[in-house]
Amino acid sequence: CTMWGPGHALRGQDASCVDHAVTVLDSAQLQTERFFFFGLVCYFLACICLVCLLFDFKGRVLVCSIFTVTLLWLSCKVAKIRRVLMPEKWVAPASLQRSEVFADLFDSLGS
Repeated sequence: CTMWGPGHALRGQDASCVDHAVTVLDSAQLQTERFFFFGLVCYFLACICLVCLLFDFKGRVLVCSIFTVTLLWLSCKVAKIRRVLMPEKWVAPASLQRSEVFADLFDSLGS
């Protein structure tokens, strides 16, 4: 569905097509992130299980703690990147609300 999102926005009849494409792409991006994180956690868990099967006790503790710290560090970095790139107050361009800051500008353009 993400392949057709930008084309739908460009060839659409009005701004609702852009709004619909942004909504579809946003939901696809969220689903992709969830699958990526699930795969990342599964990868680290599989590595930890393999280490527990193949290494002696000291090796297990050392490598599992390194993997755990790495996973926590990676999670913090990804959360920081997400906060920077995806602010919580995201508004679709087609559904912008009239703000008080621009109220005087809109009133002067209208008259």
